[in-house]
Amino acid sequence: MAARLFEITEEDSFLVVATYLGELLDGGEAPAGEQAETPGSRFATESRELYTSDRTAELLDKYVSQLDTVFASAGEDTGNLESVLDILCHLVPRTALSSPQQVLPAATKLAAALAADGGSHVQVRLQALTTLYNVLESGEARHAVLLRTLGFARTTGSADALLPVIRASAASWARDLGLDRARERELLSAAADALEGPSSTPRESAAEVQRLLARILASYEGVAGKELAGGRPVAARVVADFLRSGEAFTFDLLGNPAVASLAAASDTAPLHFLLKTMLVGGVRDFRATLAEYPDLLPSLGIAPEAALAKMQVMALAGLAHVNPVLTFEQIQDALEIRAEEVEPLLVRAIGKKLLEARIDQLAHTVSVSKSAPRAFGDGDWKALQATLRVWQGALERAEQIAEDRKGLLQQGLTAIKA
Repeated sequence: MAARLFEITEEDSFLVVATYLGELLDGGEAPAGEQAETPGSRFATESRELYTSDRTAELLDKYVSQLDTVFASAGEDTGNLESVLDILCHLVPRTALSSPQQVLPAATKLAAALAADGGSHVQVRLQALTTLYNVLESGEARHAVLLRTLGFARTTGSADALLPVIRASAASWARDLGLDRARERELLSAAADALEGPSSTPRESAAEVQRLLARILASYEGVAGKELAGGRPVAARVVADFLRSGEAFTFDLLGNPAVASLAAASDTAPLHFLLKTMLVGGVRDFRATLAEYPDLLPSLGIAPEAALAKMQVMALAGLAHVNPVLTFEQIQDALEIRAEEVEPLLVRAIGKKLLEARIDQLAHTVSVSKSAPRAFGDGDWKALQATLRVWQGALERAEQIAEDRKGLLQQGLTAIKA
């Protein structure tokens, strides 16, 4: 007889799991007679005694000890498995009835058991971990479960399912879970690691990884000493990702303290120097930097040809940012390219939305109407804020004019009716 789990009330559900697990321990068969004792019936009896005496943490431990049996018994129909896991998740908050201090170890133990095997029922395990997180009220316990969930998603390559949640919730984790800066960074880093795995939406995942890492770097604003040094690995990771990317040509974090600290360490100083060269220097400076640090690009897994092509596009954007009209000859000289390479490079920059420009093929000139800065620094933010203030003032004046005209119109209509 196969063991079955039935839909019942919440109170009884914690007890029916005892019977269900007992039957599994007995191979899915009920005892032959009322007096017959089996390992399964003994398990069920002991579980009921723990429940009726409010020893919920011990009961949960007993159930968790049989999780491997539950997973092994599940075939393609995972209904019973999902029901058992859901009940176990809801059992965790009940451990607080005897002692609130039991919730964290109970949640941690169940989360560890769910994430212990990434080779079977991955989606069911991930759903159970998500349920466990949602039923908890303790920020500390939710933090522990979320860390375990993100680690499981990373090792199993299942982070796609968590992308919408991470995108919607990461910014509020510190507030909602009561995290200090160190634990927030740990959680954000775990989320970024999870999303860097295989993905069916690689572009969206990569963009979210960059947002998460940028948030970590932002948390180092205003800190110094050993804490700032702790941000150096994240800063190096962000810079290396930027250098590898064939789509990113603007970098907004050059002035970030953690990024700036790369220049102070011998192992990361070349990385920082290359970044600064690409953001404020030219192609000649770039070639000189590579000559000075010949092992840098290979250590990052970047082909020199790809890095040079990226630098040429960025240098063109930098040139266009300060010159509204450029000749092909100026571009050829500054970027150290052949005459026939100028126009394709312009087309590429326009296609990447780094430039808005009109190419005059007869005159061999390009007129730039808009260009993206290579680095968006404090000065750029201040200029943007000033522009927004001007727009806001103009909108307020337009609204006032509209109100004045509306008043005059109403006065005119009143006079006509009189």
